[in-house]
Amino acid sequence: MVIITHGGAGRYDDETLDKATGELGGEPVTIRQCGTAEELGHAPDRKDPGDETVVAAGGDGSIHRLVAALYERGELDQRTVGLLPLGTGNDLARNLGIPLDPAGAGRVLGDGEVRELDLMVDEDDGSCSTPSTWAWAPPRP
Repeated sequence: MVIITHGGAGRYDDETLDKATGELGGEPVTIRQCGTAEELGHAPDRKDPGDETVVAAGGDGSIHRLVAALYERGELDQRTVGLLPLGTGNDLARNLGIPLDPAGAGRVLGDGEVRELDLMVDEDDGSCSTPSTWAWAPPRP
């Protein structure tokens, strides 16, 4: 498992990350630290054994950037993507029922079931969006 941290995320610090990784049952973890959202796009490069599972430790922006990077490289269907909600809003985590406390989220990462989610892709420019940012309203009459 590779956990990609985003230093700009709302609640990230080493102690919080330790609480979450302490619940993984001894699974080997590689931590890759990023200082900016742009760096998140390069962080999931395959360099370590066991990196089939990639976790964004941040908020909605962090998970969106990670998913977009994997999609752009054609790797999204080859990786399992996780979320350790350390952002400000954490809308996707709330919608999926992922606990917002680090230890609870760590337990879900270690013991939870993999779920497939839809991904909205704009075919014109290739951009994609995770479900936390979707909004739909019927056309006005």
